[in-house]
Amino acid sequence: SVDTGAAADSTGYVVPEEPVTIKFLHKGPEPEGWDAVYEKYLEMTRDTLNIELDITWVEHADYKEKLNLEITSGSEWDLVFDASWVQLRNLAAEGYYADLSSYFNNPEQYPGLAAAFPAETMEANIWFDSMCYIPLFEVYGNGIPCIWYRLDWAKEWGIGTDGKITSYDEMEQYWQAAKDAGIIPYGAQMLVAISAASELGYAVSAFQIIPLLFYPFLLLLSSLAFIFLVPEKKEKERA
Repeated sequence: SVDTGAAADSTGYVVPEEPVTIKFLHKGPEPEGWDAVYEKYLEMTRDTLNIELDITWVEHADYKEKLNLEITSGSEWDLVFDASWVQLRNLAAEGYYADLSSYFNNPEQYPGLAAAFPAETMEANIWFDSMCYIPLFEVYGNGIPCIWYRLDWAKEWGIGTDGKITSYDEMEQYWQAAKDAGIIPYGAQMLVAISAASELGYAVSAFQIIPLLFYPFLLLLSSLAFIFLVPEKKEKERA
């Protein structure tokens, strides 16, 4: 934050007198209608954040190479999208990313960050001794449209109707039963899950996520069951 002499709000943030610009390298093309969304963002946050965004949009197919070139060449970026399947394992290992532990482990100065990102969550996101990776808890647009799970385990643990999970309560019961059984409760494998799951008994985690695009393939996997997340219901349950 920028010291303007103003008092910090309840999250520890001090609104700067002059706009602060964050330079962001983004994976993916600029979405349709972005300008209108950005203008609305500025309108809503001018008095509470006063942060502007300078976003460079990079096509998915070009992003991995572009990110590596930009970071290793010393280009100035405040924020980039990275993940273990992009360049994180390489760039974090070589010390290119800033260590943010002084922010996320500082509830007295930054209570908002401490509330939004529990300590145990951030400890699990340390890469090569550096807390350089901010996890995304929610995504908008593609989301997680489908979750598949082990039907035989659900039957064994007496969850659902003959192992078929039809509610969030049953899904949580299944997740807890997996933890109690000493099984990894959740895994995200995306494309890898398609081929890996085809062998009976291969899955070592209770949950996997699959993009909706691959739903037809799931119909061929008799060892799996799957359910869809309904965003509206999820929002109601949060409330």
